[in-house]
Amino acid sequence: MKILKYLLIVLLVFLIAAGVIVWKAGFFTSISVKEQTMGPYTVVYEEHQGDYAMAGVIQKKIYDFLIEKEIETTKGFGIYLDDPGSVDKELLRSEIGCIVDHPGTEIYNLKDDPYKIREIVRGKYMVIEFPFKNQLSILAGIMRAYPKLEQHRIEQGYAKSYSMEIYDVPNEKIFYLMEIGL
Repeated sequence: MKILKYLLIVLLVFLIAAGVIVWKAGFFTSISVKEQTMGPYTVVYEEHQGDYAMAGVIQKKIYDFLIEKEIETTKGFGIYLDDPGSVDKELLRSEIGCIVDHPGTEIYNLKDDPYKIREIVRGKYMVIEFPFKNQLSILAGIMRAYPKLEQHRIEQGYAKSYSMEIYDVPNEKIFYLMEIGL
């Protein structure tokens, strides 16, 4: 009987801990789609073909590169060009990298380096703002934001377009964006 009591206590503690972790990650956060203008952004990035799950590894590599070059960046980003529900994982196309915080002339000294540089122009997007508390927040955001964005896109009659994620580390937010295509 004592063993059963201890097992129930351990199970209860585990369930409470799991609930707190899931809650903190944002699985129960209220989200809504806003239409707003975002950008411009100066980005250093790499074109990638393959599993979108590699985005974090690529962002980290580019972040380390920029820090080594003494270029300030506090935001990662990913532009996802294909729908993972309809394109094979190995054929998915994306642009992954970092947003330069204060682009100056030093950014153009990177021309001979292995990464691409471009300006993402100011544009109108469907946007969901989501908390970024831990790595589980990314999974929670993907599971919750994309269905809402797709639903809003269909309701408004917008054309299908690429999606973008911005990881704003200092402000602990992830922005999920879909360009508004009419």
